[in-house]
Amino acid sequence: MKMRDKTNLEQVANCAMCANMCKYACPTYVASGSETVTPQKIARLILYHEKGLLEDERGFFDVMFQSALCGACRRHCIYDDYDLRRFILKGRAGAFRSGTIPDVVRQRVEVFERYGNPHGERPLTERGTGDVGHFVSCSAYKDQAPAEAMWKVISVSGRQVRQFGGGDLCCGAPLYYAGDMEGFEKAATRMQSEIRKRNLRAVVNDCPNCMRMMTEIYADLGIDLGIEMLHTTQFLGRLLEESAFSIEKRGGTAT
Repeated sequence: MKMRDKTNLEQVANCAMCANMCKYACPTYVASGSETVTPQKIARLILYHEKGLLEDERGFFDVMFQSALCGACRRHCIYDDYDLRRFILKGRAGAFRSGTIPDVVRQRVEVFERYGNPHGERPLTERGTGDVGHFVSCSAYKDQAPAEAMWKVISVSGRQVRQFGGGDLCCGAPLYYAGDMEGFEKAATRMQSEIRKRNLRAVVNDCPNCMRMMTEIYADLGIDLGIEMLHTTQFLGRLLEESAFSIEKRGGTAT
């Protein structure tokens, strides 16, 4: 994971020498109490590894997989345009290439390689017509209830929406977080192909992780889906604005 860009090296060095106050927002540190997994210490290990000062490479890779990659440290970072997760993912990619990923990660990758998704064999979901798609994510597919609830809303609204998912169709996030960048790019290309095959102009997605992969991370790979991506809440908001259906208002708080 050698850094050719001097700016990247300076960013990691700044993080490694920082006061480390962002650690109190880090869920991994809060849960474990281990200084080793704080953002500053991870940055320091990355810096030492970059300079060839670490003897225990397996231990280094293990720490790279202990981060939740939630981005809490970024929200509390004093440096602009710096995201430690980019460097952690480079560390994971190095671990994947060397075959030193944790067993639980390896098992998930093996399932993905066999079935094209992280949960194993599952039938394809395909119903409805139109140039707006509703992608059923792995988590929604496993639960089923969110996808069914969304389909009821679509049916009541009278909108033409094509619901698809299941099978070996996945945004590829499990491979991305495992450091399998080659496999992730293949999954992203497959998603692009499936969306084009259905001639979709927009896709509604219930999963924030899929949303991030299919917009921000795909773009980093140079893969443009060429569609409008909407979260379920955004789509429902539009339907309400268009008076596609009426709802009974109730008091209270919902999350």
